[in-house]
Amino acid sequence: MHDLLLGGTDNYQADREACDELLRLAPSTRELARRSAQLTTPVSAARFVSPRDGRR
Repeated sequence: MHDLLLGGTDNYQADREACDELLRLAPSTRELARRSAQLTTPVSAARFVSPRDGRR
């Protein structure tokens, strides 16, 4: 479902239906998936963490 929320096209009908319902109930889910994907890349994660702990 995460891939589908990010715009992926390789998914199952059940995933599409579940995502449609999830987005109906919580529209911000797509944005949450996008932001979590950004944090899983090493460079983005480092940029997110570094300012908080004083590292450069």
